[in-house]
Amino acid sequence: MTGLAEYIKWLGRFSFAELPLCEADVLVLCDIAYYDVAPALREGAALVSDCREGLESGAIRRRITGAATENAAIFRAAVASKRFGALRITDYADILEPEIPLQFSAMTFRWDGGGFVAFRGTDETIAGWKEDFMISFTETMAQKLAAVYAELILAGGGRYSIGGHSKGANLALYAACRLRPEAWERVDRVWLLDGPGLCPEVMDVSLTERVNEKATRILPEFSVVGKLFEPHIDDTRIVKSSASGVSQHSLATWQVEYGELALAEENSRRSVSLMEILNRWIGGLSEDERRALTDDLFGSLSAGGATTLSDIADSGPASFEAALVKMFHASEVTRKIMRELPAQLRTALRLRLAGEEPE
Repeated sequence: MTGLAEYIKWLGRFSFAELPLCEADVLVLCDIAYYDVAPALREGAALVSDCREGLESGAIRRRITGAATENAAIFRAAVASKRFGALRITDYADILEPEIPLQFSAMTFRWDGGGFVAFRGTDETIAGWKEDFMISFTETMAQKLAAVYAELILAGGGRYSIGGHSKGANLALYAACRLRPEAWERVDRVWLLDGPGLCPEVMDVSLTERVNEKATRILPEFSVVGKLFEPHIDDTRIVKSSASGVSQHSLATWQVEYGELALAEENSRRSVSLMEILNRWIGGLSEDERRALTDDLFGSLSAGGATTLSDIADSGPASFEAALVKMFHASEVTRKIMRELPAQLRTALRLRLAGEEPE
């Protein structure tokens, strides 16, 4: 088994005309979507190979906290390959409005005979993480923008696949559910990589029935994010990872075997048990309680002027602990929720703050 960088080096000499889009390619494109490619754009477009200089200089960087060196190796291999280097990046969008809050980014990859709309997952901004929590009680601005973005791309004609990782998968699912019938006809496939589904109290989840016929959902063995509001997708696959625990969420750890995903039979019992607890806890909260918890949590995280998780991380573990302590002095609603937090989740949170993996 190998990682994505090795996959690119192995099959990177074949164009998409010679070897059509496959699962491993989707993982690569969704990983590239985490990068701010604006420095490479000329008149709104660039080849993937045009990103080489920006990658080497640091002008093009990955917009996510704790990015692994393996992720950088994926993009470097892609820009040097015939397969990905020749792809055109167009319609790059990158919007951050902390006051709303809103964090949205997408890009479209084009090649002769096809294209791929990739939505970025959560970046390092506190606004972006708050918006993730907001899907539990409202339709977010990022979701609405994703629907508009996909509609505009498909209005130009041609056939496309749509996808994303983590929050990006949620945006892809939401956009696919909202597409008008004539636009939906031009969608080849919807790729959902370890991302949450739609909250049933917020949106009619029966909308996913249409998406199901064209959707592929991929989760690592230890999946947390992808088990939240889990959508019913018949074509759901479990991929092996080189990491353990929550670190399996990173695309750089997902394994490929002879150009195809290295599949496992099922999710780990540990992650299934944890997510059953978490889903029961979330399901027991009202929409108002979810809203209050989200406002208090991210108000605590940003109280010291931090705008990104890197700002908090740079202040050391004490900064996270101070934010959690502040939660217990927030609104009565949040204090009640925190007191009722299941013991297993409190233990997992404590271990993660200590830099350890929960058993």
